[in-house]
Amino acid sequence: MDEVTLSLPSALVAGLARDHLVTEPIVWRGADVVSLITLAADVTSAITAVVATRQSFAAIARSLVHHASTEAGTSAEVSISVAAPQGSYVLVERNDQAGLQRLTARVNAVLQDVAAEAEGTASRPDNGEATAV
Repeated sequence: MDEVTLSLPSALVAGLARDHLVTEPIVWRGADVVSLITLAADVTSAITAVVATRQSFAAIARSLVHHASTEAGTSAEVSISVAAPQGSYVLVERNDQAGLQRLTARVNAVLQDVAAEAEGTASRPDNGEATAV
């Protein structure tokens, strides 16, 4: 599965599309787009479904973590909500350079794992702690 439908904060979509990292999916006959995974930086973010390739996952993870860190402001922690067929959880890290790097790696790993699971080839559990929702 080279292309995956994701739901991301709408505030990120224009920049990611401009950089050719995602495309918005075409919705046929008014049917809802079913995303493989939803990643949200906060509970108030508007979400937009996009199509992404595995090659763009790392850049998408960096953009999402940057967005989440900006939204968190001076808060001690940054969190990203994840909803996937395997369940929903929240990834939380400290809002400092090391924490943001760990969070980026964890988001990228989640994207890779969900895409692999959809193909039936997932081989490892999530690394790091996640809080169930």
